[in-house]
This record gives sequence, C-alpha cells and structure tokens, in this order.
Amino acid sequence: MYKTTYQNVLTDIKIYKTGKQNEYGQWQGPIKTESVRASDGKVIAVEEVNYVNGNMHGMSTYTRFSYGGDVLHLCYNMGYQVPCEKSAKSVSTGNTAFQVLQSKYAWYQNLLNDVGFDDANLETFFEIFEAKLAENSFEIDEFDDYYLYPEELMEESSDSMIMEINSWQTTVRTFDLLTNNEFRKAVIDGFRTGNIKTSEIIEKTYPGYRQKITMGEATVSEFNLFCDEFDTNMDSFPILAQENPLCIDSLDERMFTVLYKMYNTSYSDSKAGMALKSASLPTKDMSYSQLLKTISPIVGQLKFDNNPNDIALLIFGFMEKDTYEADIIKMCMRKAYMLKSGIIEPPLVVSYFDERNSETSVNIAGYIVENGGADVTGRGIVWGTTYNPTINDNKIESGAGIGAFSATISGLSQNDNYYARAFVINSEGTSYGNCVKFSTALTSAINSINQTNFDFDVYPNPAVNFSTLKFNVDSPEKMDLFISNATGQLVYQKKLGVLTTGTNQCEIDLSGFESGIYQCTLTNGREKTTKKLIVCH
Repeated sequence: MYKTTYQNVLTDIKIYKTGKQNEYGQWQGPIKTESVRASDGKVIAVEEVNYVNGNMHGMSTYTRFSYGGDVLHLCYNMGYQVPCEKSAKSVSTGNTAFQVLQSKYAWYQNLLNDVGFDDANLETFFEIFEAKLAENSFEIDEFDDYYLYPEELMEESSDSMIMEINSWQTTVRTFDLLTNNEFRKAVIDGFRTGNIKTSEIIEKTYPGYRQKITMGEATVSEFNLFCDEFDTNMDSFPILAQENPLCIDSLDERMFTVLYKMYNTSYSDSKAGMALKSASLPTKDMSYSQLLKTISPIVGQLKFDNNPNDIALLIFGFMEKDTYEADIIKMCMRKAYMLKSGIIEPPLVVSYFDERNSETSVNIAGYIVENGGADVTGRGIVWGTTYNPTINDNKIESGAGIGAFSATISGLSQNDNYYARAFVINSEGTSYGNCVKFSTALTSAINSINQTNFDFDVYPNPAVNFSTLKFNVDSPEKMDLFISNATGQLVYQKKLGVLTTGTNQCEIDLSGFESGIYQCTLTNGREKTTKKLIVCH
C-alpha cells in the first residue's frame, strides 16, 4: 500500500493519494484521493475510483464535504472522461474552453471548485484567456508560441492564483505521464530482471523506441554505445534492493541524474552542445520540470552528432513530448481553438484487456473517445511481441464508426508475453491507444476493470521458506491461484477447487523460488485480485 502527499502552499491544501502501484510505480486498483486543508486537517473532498496502469478506469465517487457532502459520479475509460449514466453533474459538449473543461476534465473543475473557485469565476477566467488568444491568427502547430497568460489575468489576484495552481498541478501530472515513457520502462525492466543491459531490453521489448530515437540518422551501434555509458553510470550508485518500497522512486532519481550528467558533460564539444551553450542553458542543478521547459524549444532545432551526450538530450526531448498534456488549462484552450477553427485531428482511442478465452486466446477492446472531427473509417486491434505494435505488425480490423469495439487474438503461444493496442483511422491519419501487456498463461500483467468480491492476505511477507494466503469468499467459488515473477512469467499454479463460504487459506512452499518480487493472483475465472509477495532467501 502506497500513500503519496502533494501540497500546494498557495491554497493550504494537501492531497493524499492511497492505494497500490504496479511494477512501474503507476496507481493500480481502487485508489482513494483525499483533499485536506493543511491548517486544520479538515477533509474537503474524497474521490474513490479504480485505476489501471495509472489511469482512472470506471466510475468514480466524488464526495464534496465543502459542499455539504454532495456526491458526484464521473466515468472514465483509461484516463479519459466518458459519458456516465449516473453522473449527477451535466456535461457540456460546447466548444468554449470552459465547456471543454467540463466535458473532458471535470475532476480538475471539481478540484478548483473545492479550493474556492466557483464555476462563474472559472468561466470568466477562460473567457478572458480565449479572447486574448483570439486576437492572434496562427496555425495549430504554432499554438504553443501564443499560449501565454494574458496580463489581464496576471493583474487579478484570484486569476493569478488559478494559474499558480495550474502550474503546480502541471508538475504533478508531468511525473504521472512520465511513468509511461518507454526508456524509463526499459530501465525498470532491466532492474527487475537482474540488471540486464538497457540496450538488450530495448532491442527485445521496445524496438520502436530505438527507432524513434535514432530518427534514421544514428546507427544501432551508436545508440548501444549510449546505453552502455548510461548503464555504467547507473552501476556507480549503491545497490538498490527490489524489496525497498521506494526503489522505483530511487530508480527515477538515478535515471534523471545520469541523463542530465551525460548531456551536460563535455557538451561543448558537440554541435548540439554548442547550440545549447548559445541558448544559455543553465548547468546548475534544476528540477526535472524546469529542465524540460528549458530544453524543449531547443531540441527540435539541433543537428545531433549522435554521440552519447546528444542522445541523452534527445531522450529528454521525447520525455518532454510524453508530458505535453500535463497542462490542463493549455489542453482546454487548444481543444477549444481547434473546435472553433474546424481543425480535424487524428481520433482519440483507448485500449484495455477484455477477457482471456483460453491459454492461447484473449479479447482486447478499444473505445473511441473522440473522432477528431471526421468520420472514423477504420478501427481494430494490433498486436505483437514488442511494446507499441503498429498496423505493420499483426492487425485485426473491427469495422468503423465511434464507440466501443473488440477483437479476439487467437493462436498465441503459451507462457509468452504479448502487447496489443487499439487503432483508429480518420481522414487525418491513424491513431493508437495505450499499449496493453498480457501473458497467455496468466493475465496478471493485464489489469481487468472487474472488481472482486473476495480479497486475501499474504503472510509472512517478506517470506523465506513458506507463506500463507488467507482469504474470504462470499459464496462457494471455484478458485485458482497463480504466481508470476517480475517479468510476468508464471512460476506457480494451483487449482484450489470449490471453496466454501467464509475464511479459507493455502500454504505455499517457497523453497524452489528465487529471491525477488512476485505477484500472487487469486481468480474465479471472471474476476481476480492480486497481491505482491517478496521472497528473501
């Protein structure tokens, strides 16, 4: 169980987030978020919602104690707000920035309400911002150049505070979005699987990322040289224990430190380095969000020598791209501008695991959140054995039009890891949803949206020679137990049979297990729940 605290000193608000996280440090399963006034400890609001790979997924219950205990319901599909029949708050579908806030980011609207900004204040704020933006004529790819806070808002203290809160929230969201970065995942995978070389992890699992980094200019050997130097720097830190609950945070800190050191060391000898120097890039320590803001305008203008220092800078640039949607006010303004200008964009789609049919067949689903302003002419699921497959890999088409769809992937090999995601096509191009990882033998790596009516405890944990699972079931159920290692490989399986209502337990012999972190999954075939088990011999 993890508990994270965020505090905005300007509003006297602390936000506590409590729940479980997956192997990449992303929120997973039922998560509780509390907004508390720091000065007196009074709870202002509580939100409870299921998370899948760091994304809200399912119906949330938002209780607003600052509004007399008013309860709101919002629904999400892999982080995106979708229509919800039980929503107690009407959702606008207009084309103003404030209406975009209501329809796409109602959770953020609620947060601003709870710290003292009512809807009238917010609507006025967005109207002034939009009016100032409308004074300029520009193409959509120039939007960022014109996205500047108007002086009229800076002069008003309440509006200025909204912008300060947005800046703080952008920083929080930046780190949440970074958890999906492929280089970061490769570093964590290497750590989890016994410090395998980063270049080997990327070649095996994330080859598309290497292709993006090289951009058709750097050779594979040049990229591998960067990875070797990166690994050498990472190895200079003290050994980090996997069972350390802060190990992912420590890995992140080390990764950012090494990347910054690499691009900042001897950068004056390269063309990219000279360009950075001419841009007066600070060489002193800075926060990661400051670093991204500093280098992002520079990266696209550079001619790289493809040495390790330049590749490190390019990796920072792609991280900045991954966090583009962190600024919610910016996203509202951009979307409103596109709607009013009639600009067509690629559709927005999400992917999620539907169900496992057998050990060689699964269903993967997609949901089209937005059509991009044009008809959806094609959609389906792509899959393969590497992260972020494309239509050039295995493709299953699933009709056209908006809404939900699914496809069955069959003929899979047992005990192998696979990746899949939805794709959608309109006149502007092809879009892909988030990538779903799954194992044919056990879908513990996939996070189903179904909630279980059973739970279990693992003790002792950490364990040495044996551990016991103790759990309750509400009605007689046929249950199976699966245990997988950090790579998703199934290492233990036991059919528990039909269990009686009430308390049940199962003892596991760990003498054949290697030291490490394991995922114990209890399932009745329709639902499942997973707990972490640490084995220390």
